[in-house]
Amino acid sequence: MFIGIAWAQASLAAGRVGPWLLTLVTLAIAGSNVLALNEYIYAFLHNGAHGTWSDAVRPLVRSLVDARPSRVVVYDWGISIPLEVMTKESVVAQWGDDPMFPDSISAEERKFRMDKLEDPGAMWVGHTDGNEQFPGINARIAASIRATGFEKAAVSIVNDSGGRPVYQLFHVRRAHEGHEP
Repeated sequence: MFIGIAWAQASLAAGRVGPWLLTLVTLAIAGSNVLALNEYIYAFLHNGAHGTWSDAVRPLVRSLVDARPSRVVVYDWGISIPLEVMTKESVVAQWGDDPMFPDSISAEERKFRMDKLEDPGAMWVGHTDGNEQFPGINARIAASIRATGFEKAAVSIVNDSGGRPVYQLFHVRRAHEGHEP
């Protein structure tokens, strides 16, 4: 506001050319703001949104609906609610806890968590490395899976519209399954 008052006073002090100078300065400032805004819009359209707000959620939903898993297990923030909203709750994700088996877990809770691991039709969904909302969650989940005698079996990577990998989908199977003797 003070700058506007100062420019207005300067235009009055400049006499007859003052209003033209004020108009020219105003247009120059507005033009530079439009150019800066254009750069932000270009970067957004070219790179897409960052992190959880990715357009990769649409192909993720299509992948899950087409795969028809017995259950969907997510273990990173920002995945389950968009899935539920976009599928009108036909896909309701279960949470893959971290750590999966803490020392203080009850037998009933341990069985519930083991059921997720033992379900061959379960699809596990998380962000790809570098896109995790909880840094290091992929490594911790993989370590928990290995510690219980299971392994990840990759299904697919889901990319955003810019071709960047955002989500990973995998099944969990016993570590000895699918290996040649």
